[in-house]
Amino acid sequence: MLYIHAFSSLLALVIGPFLLSRKIRNKNLERHKLIGKLYFICIFFGGLTGIYLAFKATGGTVATLGFGFLSIFWLATGSMAFYRIRQRQIQLHRKWMIRNYLLTFAAVTLRIWLLIFILIDGLENYITSYMVISWLCWVPNLLVAELYVRKTGTKLKSDLLDQKFS
Repeated sequence: MLYIHAFSSLLALVIGPFLLSRKIRNKNLERHKLIGKLYFICIFFGGLTGIYLAFKATGGTVATLGFGFLSIFWLATGSMAFYRIRQRQIQLHRKWMIRNYLLTFAAVTLRIWLLIFILIDGLENYITSYMVISWLCWVPNLLVAELYVRKTGTKLKSDLLDQKFS
Protein backbone atom coordinates (compact mmCIF):
# COMPACT_ATOMS: atom_id res chain seq x y z
CA MET A 1 0.00 0.00 0.00
CA LEU A 2 2.82 2.39 0.86
CA TYR A 3 4.44 1.94 -2.57
CA ILE A 4 1.15 2.56 -4.38
CA HIS A 5 0.53 5.63 -2.23
CA ALA A 6 4.02 7.03 -2.71
CA PHE A 7 4.13 6.45 -6.48
CA SER A 8 0.66 7.76 -7.29
CA SER A 9 1.01 10.75 -4.95
CA LEU A 10 4.42 11.68 -6.33
CA LEU A 11 3.15 11.45 -9.89
CA ALA A 12 0.19 13.70 -9.01
CA LEU A 13 2.55 16.15 -7.32
CA VAL A 14 4.76 16.32 -10.42
CA ILE A 15 2.05 16.64 -13.08
CA GLY A 16 -0.25 18.98 -11.12
CA PRO A 17 1.55 22.24 -12.01
CA PHE A 18 1.31 21.42 -15.73
CA LEU A 19 -2.44 21.06 -15.37
CA LEU A 20 -2.80 24.35 -13.52
CA SER A 21 -0.74 26.29 -16.06
CA ARG A 22 -2.98 28.36 -18.34
CA LYS A 23 -0.21 28.67 -20.90
CA ILE A 24 0.30 24.92 -21.24
CA ARG A 25 -3.43 24.16 -21.04
CA ASN A 26 -4.32 26.65 -23.76
CA LYS A 27 -1.66 25.29 -26.13
CA ASN A 28 -3.09 21.78 -26.14
CA LEU A 29 -6.45 21.13 -24.52
CA GLU A 30 -6.52 17.46 -25.54
CA ARG A 31 -3.21 16.83 -23.78
CA HIS A 32 -4.56 18.66 -20.74
CA LYS A 33 -7.58 16.34 -20.67
CA LEU A 34 -5.41 13.23 -20.97
CA ILE A 35 -2.98 14.32 -18.26
CA GLY A 36 -5.95 15.37 -16.11
CA LYS A 37 -7.36 11.85 -16.28
CA LEU A 38 -3.98 10.45 -15.22
CA TYR A 39 -3.88 12.97 -12.36
CA PHE A 40 -7.36 11.91 -11.22
CA ILE A 41 -6.33 8.22 -11.27
CA CYS A 42 -3.30 9.14 -9.15
CA ILE A 43 -5.50 11.01 -6.67
CA PHE A 44 -7.88 8.07 -6.52
CA PHE A 45 -5.16 5.54 -5.68
CA GLY A 46 -3.24 7.98 -3.50
CA GLY A 47 -6.36 8.91 -1.54
CA LEU A 48 -7.62 5.36 -1.01
CA THR A 49 -4.21 4.08 0.06
CA GLY A 50 -3.85 7.21 2.20
CA ILE A 51 -6.97 6.28 4.15
CA TYR A 52 -5.58 2.78 4.72
CA LEU A 53 -2.16 4.13 5.75
CA ALA A 54 -3.72 6.70 8.10
CA PHE A 55 -4.69 3.84 10.39
CA LYS A 56 -1.03 2.84 10.57
CA ALA A 57 0.28 6.37 11.22
CA THR A 58 2.72 7.14 13.99
CA GLY A 59 0.99 9.35 16.52
CA GLY A 60 -2.12 7.37 17.31
CA THR A 61 -5.65 8.64 16.90
CA VAL A 62 -4.68 12.29 16.36
CA ALA A 63 -2.40 11.43 13.43
CA THR A 64 -4.86 8.86 12.09
CA LEU A 65 -7.58 11.52 12.01
CA GLY A 66 -5.25 14.14 10.51
CA PHE A 67 -4.06 11.94 7.67
CA GLY A 68 -7.47 10.30 7.29
CA PHE A 69 -9.22 13.64 6.79
CA LEU A 70 -6.47 14.74 4.41
CA SER A 71 -7.13 11.67 2.27
CA ILE A 72 -10.90 12.14 2.40
CA PHE A 73 -10.67 15.82 1.43
CA TRP A 74 -8.13 14.95 -1.26
CA LEU A 75 -10.57 12.47 -2.80
CA ALA A 76 -13.53 14.82 -2.31
CA THR A 77 -11.91 17.85 -3.94
CA GLY A 78 -10.68 15.68 -6.83
CA SER A 79 -14.16 14.25 -7.26
CA MET A 80 -15.70 17.72 -7.23
CA ALA A 81 -13.21 18.91 -9.86
CA PHE A 82 -14.03 15.91 -12.02
CA TYR A 83 -17.78 16.42 -11.53
CA ARG A 84 -17.54 20.13 -12.41
CA ILE A 85 -15.63 19.53 -15.64
CA ARG A 86 -18.12 16.84 -16.65
CA GLN A 87 -20.81 19.50 -16.15
CA ARG A 88 -18.71 21.89 -18.29
CA GLN A 89 -18.36 24.30 -15.38
CA ILE A 90 -14.80 25.29 -16.15
CA GLN A 91 -14.32 28.01 -13.55
CA LEU A 92 -15.68 25.79 -10.77
CA HIS A 93 -13.50 22.93 -12.03
CA ARG A 94 -10.44 25.18 -11.79
CA LYS A 95 -11.34 26.27 -8.25
CA TRP A 96 -11.65 22.65 -7.12
CA MET A 97 -8.37 21.76 -8.82
CA ILE A 98 -6.58 24.55 -6.96
CA ARG A 99 -7.92 23.21 -3.68
CA ASN A 100 -7.02 19.67 -4.69
CA TYR A 101 -3.48 20.48 -5.75
CA LEU A 102 -2.75 22.29 -2.52
CA LEU A 103 -3.87 19.15 -0.71
CA THR A 104 -1.55 17.17 -2.99
CA PHE A 105 1.19 19.61 -1.96
CA ALA A 106 0.75 18.44 1.65
CA ALA A 107 3.40 15.84 0.80
CA VAL A 108 5.90 18.69 0.52
CA THR A 109 4.69 20.75 3.46
CA LEU A 110 4.74 17.65 5.67
CA ARG A 111 8.45 17.23 5.02
CA ILE A 112 9.16 20.93 5.56
CA TRP A 113 7.32 20.93 8.89
CA LEU A 114 8.99 17.68 9.89
CA LEU A 115 12.44 19.20 9.34
CA ILE A 116 11.48 22.36 11.25
CA PHE A 117 10.08 20.39 14.19
CA ILE A 118 13.12 18.13 14.37
CA LEU A 119 15.50 21.10 14.26
CA ILE A 120 13.56 22.95 16.96
CA ASP A 121 12.34 20.14 19.18
CA GLY A 122 14.65 17.23 18.37
CA LEU A 123 13.91 13.58 17.71
CA GLU A 124 12.96 12.83 21.30
CA ASN A 125 9.57 14.51 20.72
CA TYR A 126 9.03 13.02 17.26
CA ILE A 127 5.66 11.38 18.01
CA THR A 128 4.17 14.56 19.46
CA SER A 129 5.54 16.57 16.56
CA TYR A 130 4.12 14.10 14.04
CA MET A 131 0.66 14.35 15.58
CA VAL A 132 0.72 18.12 15.05
CA ILE A 133 2.25 17.80 11.58
CA SER A 134 -0.49 15.37 10.49
CA TRP A 135 -2.81 18.39 10.54
CA LEU A 136 -0.33 21.20 9.92
CA CYS A 137 0.79 19.72 6.60
CA TRP A 138 -2.60 20.24 4.94
CA VAL A 139 -4.99 22.50 6.86
CA PRO A 140 -3.02 25.71 6.15
CA ASN A 141 -2.63 24.62 2.51
CA LEU A 142 -6.39 24.26 2.18
CA LEU A 143 -6.95 27.64 3.86
CA VAL A 144 -4.49 29.28 1.45
CA ALA A 145 -6.26 27.63 -1.49
CA GLU A 146 -9.63 28.83 -0.25
CA LEU A 147 -8.40 32.38 0.27
CA TYR A 148 -6.83 32.40 -3.20
CA VAL A 149 -9.95 31.04 -4.88
CA ARG A 150 -12.18 33.57 -3.13
CA LYS A 151 -9.85 36.52 -3.72
CA THR A 152 -9.07 35.93 -7.39
CA GLY A 153 -12.30 34.32 -8.45
CA THR A 154 -10.00 32.30 -10.78
CA LYS A 155 -11.36 34.04 -13.86
CA LEU A 156 -10.25 32.44 -17.07
CA LYS A 157 -8.48 34.91 -19.32
CA SER A 158 -9.19 33.05 -22.50
CA ASP A 159 -12.54 32.42 -24.12
CA LEU A 160 -10.86 29.57 -25.99
CA LEU A 161 -11.63 27.06 -23.25
CA ASP A 162 -15.24 28.17 -22.95
CA GLN A 163 -15.71 27.74 -26.70
CA LYS A 164 -14.18 24.26 -26.73
CA PHE A 165 -16.37 23.05 -23.88
CA SER A 166 -19.59 24.59 -25.20
